[in-house]
Amino acid sequence: SDSACKQWYQRRVAITAGTADNYECYDYSYNAEKGVFAIQKDPITCHRKNGTDVHCNKPGVNATETYTSNDKGCGPCTNTTAGVCVACDETRCNSAVTVTAFLLPLAALLYTLF
Repeated sequence: SDSACKQWYQRRVAITAGTADNYECYDYSYNAEKGVFAIQKDPITCHRKNGTDVHCNKPGVNATETYTSNDKGCGPCTNTTAGVCVACDETRCNSAVTVTAFLLPLAALLYTLF
């Protein structure tokens, strides 16, 4: 009936209203055996609302084994303690490549200091 179709359409519009394009981020888990955070193989699909920006997060250099990624890597950092969480603002920006890009210059700096 027309009434049932109209109700279905209104429910569908209400569900999808206010959403923007999805994006992807990576999640990390702590590998106790190796003592490091390991990136998950596949990215997570993140959902966002209209008017919000893309944000990913990952463990920082001061993250301990008790650290848990906010929303599986989607969204901004919730832990504001310096160096515990690192945020970025592009899809898949929290990949292992970005971690390596940060750590290599840091290692070179430490090497020159000592």
